Amino acid sequence: MNARICRPASTLERVVQALREELRLNGRDGERLDAITRLSDRFGVSTNTVRSALTILQQEGLVELRHGSGTYVRQPPPVDKHVALLAEIDLLHPTVSYFFREMFRRLRGLLMAAGHDVRLYSGTSIPGSNEPYSTVAGRHLVADLDRVSAVAAFLMMPNEPWIAPARSKGIPIVSNVPELGPAVGSDREEMIRQGLRALAQSGRRQVALINWGGTRLAPAPLQDRSLLDLFTRTAAGLGLATKPEWVLAVGDPGVASAGWEAFRDLWRASPAKPDGLVVTDDLLLPGIFDALHSCGVRVPDALLIASHFNEGSPLPLPYPLIKLEYSPAEHARAMADLLLAALRGEPAPATPVVLPHRVVLPGETMAAGRHRVARASRP
Repeated sequence: MNARICRPASTLERVVQALREELRLNGRDGERLDAITRLSDRFGVSTNTVRSALTILQQEGLVELRHGSGTYVRQPPPVDKHVALLAEIDLLHPTVSYFFREMFRRLRGLLMAAGHDVRLYSGTSIPGSNEPYSTVAGRHLVADLDRVSAVAAFLMMPNEPWIAPARSKGIPIVSNVPELGPAVGSDREEMIRQGLRALAQSGRRQVALINWGGTRLAPAPLQDRSLLDLFTRTAAGLGLATKPEWVLAVGDPGVASAGWEAFRDLWRASPAKPDGLVVTDDLLLPGIFDALHSCGVRVPDALLIASHFNEGSPLPLPYPLIKLEYSPAEHARAMADLLLAALRGEPAPATPVVLPHRVVLPGETMAAGRHRVARASRP
């Protein structure tokens, strides 16, 4: 039977370990160490043992032995570190939301302006694809963790494989997942309330919902009971009628046909038609606009839409629209503030930062027409 024998450290090992720890804590590059005879006296060992210890430390790159001069501290050059921006989606794919590209662009600029090197880790997941969820960005990040000072991640799951290694190294993480620590997000439920209030104030009486979030790519009845209850309760409180068949969920709004199919199914669901529609992701709008044209729906006379919309998005709007506007720039600023605070060693906030949407009515100017209907909840 093989047995591992635990033995006390030898005299040489003890001296090497003690010197190594001193160099780690107090060593300054180029500083001269005590003479071998003084080290011998200090540790109570022979000069040969000290010479052997210094030879080992030289092989490790921690000291330099200069003949006739002495032994000098040799600190390795500092490792250049960077802040990692991570998303497993393919940020270069044409169907990816404007929000991600703009938010990461602005976040990178803010961090670089604060003096940090920044690197982007982008995955290969494509909206609407049947391919397995990408983990390539996370794998590349794990390989670089010794050079990473902090991570900003978005559109991620709380159990991604890079998280545990990053945490074990004490690397701060800011994301959209509150379970992982500092987080930034929006309040979708409040956005739906805002849309319903805006539709009621515009004289609408029968409302529908097309929501991002479901287990199927194809449009299906909304299964999120809490969100369904919120929609129906809020609508009823505003005197608005709705029908179960007018409340649909789309699993991936990035699928090219998702908005078109969802609106077609909604419009064909019953003889009665809604005159107001809330949409929770602007990626659905191009398909919905095509369906409006195909179905001959008069907008806004027969139907007025209140939709999530990313501020600054170049998305063409052929129909009047109530924008429930969200700012990628404000999201980037909030993430940058949290990252910079973490890098300064400040304690993490106890609650996530929740940013508001803003209601912009059709025809209103960006400067005068925008008004807040929800307030940011900041820790």
